Amino acid sequence: MRRGDGGRGERNLSADGTASVDRRTARAEAVAWFARLRSDDVTDGDRHAFEQWLRSAPARAEAYRKVDALWSSAPFAEAAAAHAPALARQRRRGSAGRPKLQRLAAAAALAAVIGLGAIQFGLPIPSAADLATAAGERTHVALEDGSVLYLNTASAVDVAFQPDRRKLTLERGEAYVEVAPDADRPLAVRAGAVVAEALGTAFSVRRADETVVVAVRHGSVRVAYAGRDAAVLRAGQAVTVAEDGGVREFAADDATFAWTAGRLVFTERPFGEVIDELRRYHRGIIVLLRDDLGTIPISGSYRLDDTATTVAALAAVVGADVTRVTDRILIIR
Repeated sequence: MRRGDGGRGERNLSADGTASVDRRTARAEAVAWFARLRSDDVTDGDRHAFEQWLRSAPARAEAYRKVDALWSSAPFAEAAAAHAPALARQRRRGSAGRPKLQRLAAAAALAAVIGLGAIQFGLPIPSAADLATAAGERTHVALEDGSVLYLNTASAVDVAFQPDRRKLTLERGEAYVEVAPDADRPLAVRAGAVVAEALGTAFSVRRADETVVVAVRHGSVRVAYAGRDAAVLRAGQAVTVAEDGGVREFAADDATFAWTAGRLVFTERPFGEVIDELRRYHRGIIVLLRDDLGTIPISGSYRLDDTATTVAALAAVVGADVTRVTDRILIIR
């Protein structure tokens, strides 16, 4: 076990035997491969490993196709011009003697800006939601009924209170609600096809690319979703509902809700999974180049308001180095 004060992990297999990889991770991996294949010292072994990676999951193939298409696009050229000063500074700090790293840094920085989009880089974007946060932001507000709503990184919620009901619609990200009791006006959170109705409680709802997670801290919540009878979750229970209707129950503990206090807490989690989680909070991109680090189990508790420092500390725990290209581009190697 490795411990810290807070590679990629193994992935599940889909029905066709390919790896199941979330889109954020696939994008980061695609950027790293894109840069590696364009270095002067790329080897046949690198190309073989890339072909295996490309065939291992549809999400990876799609992510690489998009990054490759962006290489010659007009937005990419604009990003290259915008990042030229930062990359020049990186070269002056000592990467001039390491051309492979220099090219990797440039390609990662530029492709990431385009590939991950405005939300991940903390840029202001138009939103019709009543409440929203960018990457790295968290907030909490008191609603008109006395309930308290916490929004996690890169999240958006619509609020619609009526005389007979209270409805929150989670468009993206994660929300946690401390619900004010009102028997005449039940409060429900909708995330895609999933509806979680509070029965006097504090609970969270997280909407990822293809799943919705509901976790109960206090009280109970009725969870309904297409094609299934509603189920009641009680304190300490959680459920993940996949887009295809698959359901997985698991225990919710204090670590599940630690983000509301600005912490990331984990016990015996693979290093790669922890980095995946940190990518949600980092205003930019984190690239993990070493597959051997992904499965190393680590435990710890870290603040979420300085992800660059957290990544550096975690890398030290597993014996890795971190190259900081700009303030927003971190490469673990």
